[in-house]
Amino acid sequence: MDTHPKTIQIFLPHGEPRGIRIAEITTRVARAILIPRARLTKAVERQELQGVGVYFLFGESEDDAKSIVYVGEAENCYHRLGQHNRSKDFWNTAIVITSKTSGFTKAHAKYLEWYCLNKAKEVGRFEIENSMMPNEPHVTETMQADLMDSFETLSILVSTLGFPTFDPVRRIPVSTSSDSDGDDDLFFCTRNNVNAEGRLLDDGFVVYEGSRLSPDVTGAGVTHVNSIREKLLQK
Repeated sequence: MDTHPKTIQIFLPHGEPRGIRIAEITTRVARAILIPRARLTKAVERQELQGVGVYFLFGESEDDAKSIVYVGEAENCYHRLGQHNRSKDFWNTAIVITSKTSGFTKAHAKYLEWYCLNKAKEVGRFEIENSMMPNEPHVTETMQADLMDSFETLSILVSTLGFPTFDPVRRIPVSTSSDSDGDDDLFFCTRNNVNAEGRLLDDGFVVYEGSRLSPDVTGAGVTHVNSIREKLLQK
């Protein structure tokens, strides 16, 4: 992801900071419209949603350790969200990506859907709700280049709106700088069979892959932690 400084404009069409939000990087074509499920009927007045786009449905599940995302595409995004409102229970927030110039075609949307699904699966920060993975659509080389620019924009906007679907969690080298502010500190736990490492990120604490935990729960185990442990073991 591009880490250069950038300005993102967020418009509140109803003046509600937790309501419908429209986000864009002013120099880019793609824009994001966030719609809380409870505000779906209000979203009908947004013309941006009546066209072609790719969309994300986000939700939580008590049985899963990760949040859930469903990725789709539509020729009329508002109409498709209405269908999902009647047929899917898990989601509470939708983000729709459209073109400010109405430049997305069905081919654009299908390619972005395919690419977003594969990137979300690769990054692994969300459980994928889609039951089927589409095949790679055929697009021209020039269209693919334009769509990679659109993907970079949408990944930034989706993450800015609170859903880091495409932000990989990487192992960051331990800082040796004397003026470190602690943001990149490595936490570790080593005892008997336990050997675990992790870091505190902006959206929570991450235990790195390959960490080992004790096979047994001690008498001092906290009930809440034990329930999380059981869910993680099942996953």
